[in-house]
Amino acid sequence: EILPKDGNMVRYLYHLNLAKYSTRPIKDLSVKMEIESEAGEIKSVYSPSHEVEIKRHGKQRVVVGLEEENLKPDSDLQLYYSLRGKDGGDVDVAAITHKEDEDESGYFTLLVSPGAWGADRVPMPKDVVFVFDSSGSMRGNKIEQAKKAMEFCVDSLNPGDRFEIVRFSTEAEPVFGNLTKANDKAKKRATKFLDSVRAIGGTAIEEALGTASEILAEKASKDRPAQIIFLTDGQPTIGAIKEDVIINGLQKELKETKAKIRVFCFGIGTNVNAHLLDKITDKTNAVSQYVLPEENIETKVSRFYSKISEPVLTGLEIKIKGPERVHKLYPKELPDLFKGDQVVVTGRYESGKKEATITLTGSMMGKDRTFSYKANFPKTNDDNDFIPRLWATRRVGYLLEEIRLRGEKKELKEEVARLARKYNIVTPYTSYLILEDEARDGVALNRRSHFGGLRDESGARFDAEAPADSAASEAFDSLIVAEKEEARKFSEEKSGESAVRGASSGSDLKNAKGLADLGKAVNSSYSSGPGLANGTIQSIIIGGKTFHRNGDLWIDDEARDDKDKEIKELEFGSKEYFDFLAANPKLCRWLSVGNKVDCLENGKIYRVR
Repeated sequence: EILPKDGNMVRYLYHLNLAKYSTRPIKDLSVKMEIESEAGEIKSVYSPSHEVEIKRHGKQRVVVGLEEENLKPDSDLQLYYSLRGKDGGDVDVAAITHKEDEDESGYFTLLVSPGAWGADRVPMPKDVVFVFDSSGSMRGNKIEQAKKAMEFCVDSLNPGDRFEIVRFSTEAEPVFGNLTKANDKAKKRATKFLDSVRAIGGTAIEEALGTASEILAEKASKDRPAQIIFLTDGQPTIGAIKEDVIINGLQKELKETKAKIRVFCFGIGTNVNAHLLDKITDKTNAVSQYVLPEENIETKVSRFYSKISEPVLTGLEIKIKGPERVHKLYPKELPDLFKGDQVVVTGRYESGKKEATITLTGSMMGKDRTFSYKANFPKTNDDNDFIPRLWATRRVGYLLEEIRLRGEKKELKEEVARLARKYNIVTPYTSYLILEDEARDGVALNRRSHFGGLRDESGARFDAEAPADSAASEAFDSLIVAEKEEARKFSEEKSGESAVRGASSGSDLKNAKGLADLGKAVNSSYSSGPGLANGTIQSIIIGGKTFHRNGDLWIDDEARDDKDKEIKELEFGSKEYFDFLAANPKLCRWLSVGNKVDCLENGKIYRVR
């Protein structure tokens, strides 16, 4: 098989999508792929469709693995990798684009990767303060898991690093009182301190963050990345308890430091103030992580810290020259680049010059560095059709955070509803917006997105091809009431299960690197896996179109409202049907979704029965 190559980017597709034929999950799936290159160094390796494990063996060999249980077979396995010549730089930027129409904005994804960062290279020294909650609410498994997580982080420190540990409950208590070199003696002292900690007392978040900031500020340097890793399971009860007071105090401390300090927050359980943690990470360009009741603290914290333990390039900025305009880039502020990881940027572009110049700047080992790359931003490109959905996922995550932290606005809700429905991004909040939007537009009940999963009292599905009866209407009313309450909790509550799951799900959406993260976001937003509304929406995305399944009928999202639309009817399997497909090959991929399909194209609905 000859793999398609666009510039320096190579693409491989392994067919796993069986959604048109079966929704039964694959019980056990194991895939191993080996990439070897004689042409140059393998830099970016990326799967937009699945969460894969990437192991590098030198600069020219990579092994990619996928292990899944009960995998829903609704997407093919896609793999991209970029090649650089032997004279390539330390950091690579590769561009992937999608643009179906010359007159519409295109989509792009940039992969920023350090490639095979050799073991012989000295890691960039960093300063880090670990701050963890030892209040009374942490008793039992939580405090033991948190201590083990802290021990892992301490053990993973590099020789050039400096660190401190701050335990807090009713008051904050540092181990050393200042940043200390991460030598064996200091690590042993820190481990001994962790062993002695017991869970007791209140929750002095303001003092804990203030102590950590002061310790970092004393020795902070522009040449060294600075981090605070903050773990808590509760809300502030000692000292300042108002969000704005705590955040303003933290910002004041950080403003006076020479280095840019990132505060990574871990909320443990569902009693944390998710608004407070997310506002802290928003102000410091970091991320929040939430350890849900069904998750292990040690595992989640350790896995996250492993990704950020070795910075390669900090203070990243990207400029693109060539397209007439680039806009709506996510993330809005770029994170640091770490060894073994990559930064994924998505955005929109208007056509200009086909060849673009991408300039990446940042700091490496205390020195300013600039990297320049060539990339194509074509007027049309039908390939890489995952990009619009990935961009929409991040856009929805960003908008949901705006709604949650700063309040609902009509225009934000309308855009979330439109994107969520079009790209099948379903959480309790977006589900309600879709229901509300379709009701407002007067879409017939039997053509709405959720109709396919509704059941009558006997558990039977309603007939999607018959007008909805009173029983179907009552089922819809019950669904709307339930989802409206979930939406209220998401937008108004700062703590509790709905608030924390909403924050966790929103973070997954906002920081999604691939479509597998969308699945994680949906699952984490419900307390027992996908909830009622998510279970009622069965969808498939083909060639940029989303089809919702209502019984045996697949309805193009754009064809839900068929009032005043021209309709061309086709009998499935007839001579007219095949003659039509031969004359209109573009429609083949959409009409092949089933033997009962409604598809809108060029203002006309094609109805197959």
